[in-house]
Amino acid sequence: MESVTPENIEVRLLLESIYLKYGYDFRRYARASLKRRIAQRISRDGLESISHLQHKILYDINFFERLLQDLSINTTEMFRNPSFFRALRTKVLPELKKLPAVKIWVAGCSTGEEVYSLAILLQEEGLYEKTLIYATDFNQAVLQKAKDGIFPVDRIQEYTLNYQKSGGVESFADYYTAGYDSAIIKKSLNENIVFADHNLVTDSVFGEMHLILCRNVLIYFNRDLQDRVFELFSDSLTDSQNHLTEFLGSISPLPVKQAEDKEPIKAGTIYLAPPDYHLLVENDHTFSLSVSEKVNYARPAIDVLFETAAEVYGDKLIGIIFSGANRDGSSGLHTIKKHGGYTVVQDPSTALADQMPRAAIAATTVDQALSVSQLISFLRSINQNVLQ
Repeated sequence: MESVTPENIEVRLLLESIYLKYGYDFRRYARASLKRRIAQRISRDGLESISHLQHKILYDINFFERLLQDLSINTTEMFRNPSFFRALRTKVLPELKKLPAVKIWVAGCSTGEEVYSLAILLQEEGLYEKTLIYATDFNQAVLQKAKDGIFPVDRIQEYTLNYQKSGGVESFADYYTAGYDSAIIKKSLNENIVFADHNLVTDSVFGEMHLILCRNVLIYFNRDLQDRVFELFSDSLTDSQNHLTEFLGSISPLPVKQAEDKEPIKAGTIYLAPPDYHLLVENDHTFSLSVSEKVNYARPAIDVLFETAAEVYGDKLIGIIFSGANRDGSSGLHTIKKHGGYTVVQDPSTALADQMPRAAIAATTVDQALSVSQLISFLRSINQNVLQ
């Protein structure tokens, strides 16, 4: 819990004032980053304290708009982290090509550099014509810049290098026209982009998406708000479970299916929890489904499955936690360990999102922490009864 100091009280009152007066909710943003940005504004304007800052934002809307720019996270560039866009091109887009139409949400799009990077990528992969991109931000000023598609010409050299490293197959110069000190994105890249006002903190589900991109925003939220946004993203994704079942079935030597209520559990079968249902294991070695409240902002939840399976299978159960972005599974893995089962997590240093394996390690003593290649070998060894 945050310590009760005069500074922390002033920050809380400031954020509450912003919310009540203007409707922007920064109350669950990470405090260290907020305090630094607030201090910078106080210094630039020669104010005496946070309380003086609070008074100005309540009675001077122009001043508040300047502070809003300070509190917004607008660090971005075209093809930022080229390896990400290369992975998107080679691993994700081939799956999207199988769909008749595609909807993508870029949440927290800032001034649009990454939105247009995505549009270029989709065009080069033959996907742009059947894709609709929704680019959202709560900051109207940066959203307008994104719509305009005008960027500083002195950054084009950097953007070109990023594009080349990301696997670009054309000349980057084909995607903009240069004039004086600005580079203007080709209008054809804007045709399938919808720019819209959306606040991840306060707004609700945003359509049924096939892909959601949200980069460098969540790190500024506290853990509770991160979990809330993960739930929002989960609820905003189209039902892709059938696609996952089909995909896993196409590459697995074992049968893959969605679990059904009261279905007997058969050895040598891979079961997936149906969308929006908790999956439980019963004493008679059958599955049951539940629509009870979400656990760790999720339904299905790993904890529910692990905890019920541990009670039934005891020391014969193996629980594995892979990469993931919340705490789901940590309590369930602890229960498996308590019942004598074997516990494994992905090595957090190899995980794309390390929150889940780290939470599991914090919750219980795990038997092994393995890299991806080690996990593959481990799963193969289970069928060969190596652990018996």
